[in-house]
Amino acid sequence: MNKFERAELEHVLDKAFAFHGKPCGGTVIGVRMAMLGLKLIGITDPKGAQRKDVMAVAENDRCSVDAIQHVTGCRVSARALKLKDYGKVAATFVNLKTGKAVRIVCPEETREIVEKYKPEEGEKKERTIAGYKNIPLNELFYAQEVKVEFDENDFPGHAKVRLKCDQCGEWVSDHREHEVDGKLLCIHCAEGGYYDVVKDRIALPA
Repeated sequence: MNKFERAELEHVLDKAFAFHGKPCGGTVIGVRMAMLGLKLIGITDPKGAQRKDVMAVAENDRCSVDAIQHVTGCRVSARALKLKDYGKVAATFVNLKTGKAVRIVCPEETREIVEKYKPEEGEKKERTIAGYKNIPLNELFYAQEVKVEFDENDFPGHAKVRLKCDQCGEWVSDHREHEVDGKLLCIHCAEGGYYDVVKDRIALPA
């Protein structure tokens, strides 16, 4: 890493740490992963002229995701950042204009390799952050060229379809409904979900 690349990394990290709320090794990994991903798919202005040309898929819901969001400008709310919680320190970056996509992985072995790039003195957290800044990209990650096909209902933009669940009566966007025995059901009614209703329609303040 030359001095210009180092200066750019430090500049991006300062902003990413502020966005994340604290400095940490996971944020360094995410920043370097996203910067590399954008470079490999030919995106140079992700928050400007090319903001509609990039999507990202993060494979965990930890610190690196904030960094990916900050660097790429991709947001869950804009439907440009997808979360596939595989529990892996990995992410895929897609150039929607060219179709080029790369998946970048930080393997578990990196935890041992990074030790030789940590300074000898300092607190553990600062040493870890420095180590992940210093380790060469080809020792921090491996990358794969991949093919990603998004459903038309997964792209950014307004919901194209909204349907009412035949069981609970709540509305469902973007064809997330399931057809069961001739009825259109939301995922919760069709498969079960993350909550059980204890009391329906509780009183709310005016």
